[in-house]
Amino acid sequence: MSSVKQEKLHILFHLNSIGGAVESEKLHEWNEAVDSFFFSLQIHLTSGGVHPLPCALKNSKSTSLETINESNSCKLEENVVQILNEVLAKAISTSQVGTGGADSSDVRQQYLSNVICALRNVYRLLSLLHDSNAPTQIAEKLKTLDIFSFLTHIVAENSALAVNASMALFQGMRNDPVTMNMFIDELKGIPLLAEAFVTSGCVALQVSLVKHFHQLLGYTISRRMLMIFGDLNDALSGALANDSTDFVRALVATMAWAVRSEPRFPGNDNDHRADLVEEVLQLLLAIQPMYTGRYAAQVKSSTSQEDKKETMTQLGIILCDILHIPNADSRAYRCKLAVVMLLMDMPNEYSQYLWVNKGVGQLVSILSLQLSEIVIEKRKNSSIGALPILVVLNKLTQANPAIKKFVEDEVFPQVENPSDSSTKIKMNMKPIDAPWGSLRWKLIELMTSNDSNLKRCASELLWTICGSSDRFVKRTGYGNAVHMLGIKGLVQLPKGV
Repeated sequence: MSSVKQEKLHILFHLNSIGGAVESEKLHEWNEAVDSFFFSLQIHLTSGGVHPLPCALKNSKSTSLETINESNSCKLEENVVQILNEVLAKAISTSQVGTGGADSSDVRQQYLSNVICALRNVYRLLSLLHDSNAPTQIAEKLKTLDIFSFLTHIVAENSALAVNASMALFQGMRNDPVTMNMFIDELKGIPLLAEAFVTSGCVALQVSLVKHFHQLLGYTISRRMLMIFGDLNDALSGALANDSTDFVRALVATMAWAVRSEPRFPGNDNDHRADLVEEVLQLLLAIQPMYTGRYAAQVKSSTSQEDKKETMTQLGIILCDILHIPNADSRAYRCKLAVVMLLMDMPNEYSQYLWVNKGVGQLVSILSLQLSEIVIEKRKNSSIGALPILVVLNKLTQANPAIKKFVEDEVFPQVENPSDSSTKIKMNMKPIDAPWGSLRWKLIELMTSNDSNLKRCASELLWTICGSSDRFVKRTGYGNAVHMLGIKGLVQLPKGV
């Protein structure tokens, strides 16, 4: 597929002439077409493409929906909404379609599975539509209390349809505060999701539920976020009947199981444990300020400080375990990058812990790989992945002398004697020893990057491990060092530089 902009998906959402019901097989094909579209869109965007125009459902000449195509006049097809609404209403009120119990036929269960997937896909397509009336129409017809209650019930009972129902709920609440408030306040959905999380043996469902927790909490600290976090603590303690087990401890325990269970992490292509670990790490990054950070005192929690300290110790152990996983599998490496993100806001005690458990060497290895993407492979947007590891290593080297010495030896293993200060600053315009491809060469290359954040972070790390301006200039070259020397007030830079 050359471009998502040229993509036309043929939709096989045909109406059955008998009773206006939707054929399950055709509905399944429609869901696959929509999934294929979003997969292509993801590849397009991750490869640096521009987001295409929104996609809309259009009528064909027949009675079926035929295409998803680019359009500015985005109208969500009315009969799709009506069909799904009617089918779900029957499932909720008359139980004509089973939810996964022993008395429901495989055919009926598959039918409902296809309907729930279609509901999720309509929510997903809605996010691409520009028609200002579409959200109101959908909220009225497909985001009702009955439908959300029905989906939540399926998730809570851990039926075979739970994963699809959870994904539909997630998409239904996405970027919709009204629907989210309905789920929290009217449905009392948080305890139900918490119980499903601790009782489910399905990793795919746990991945979806962690995404729910992250979405419910949001990404900006607020009074609402603090309240929801407190509710999650209570819900997890209640689900496990253990006052000492809070939300974070449950997440850490889940992550430890995922990494240490057999088969060896991350498993085969059908194994979702790496997805679970990555989602948990991203969620922990969001909630850290409310657990041990500046907002912890404002959160309702029965967890003692001793229990929190124990949880953070267990978290440190599992983070080191993840850092020692080989980089061969890209899923494992994504988890390691998520660990780096979490370490940006780590407690000071973690520096010694990482040093004792040989985690620093793994971080240096990640640094080298991330810098190679920028200065050798020259990948687009690669600087986003390099900034966190630069920040983390600089923080560690400032906090721990042993780590500083180790990182210095890794970056400058064969430089001239740093104590030799006979070389004048202006005589040393280039680095003394920085062979192409070495870690020090990669860092020095970034000192003149057009990306100001990347340039500053790389220079700060080199400044920290060099320890003095003389060493800094000799090892990096005056031409590369002059900007940082100006920032430190050692040379006068022209105005505006």
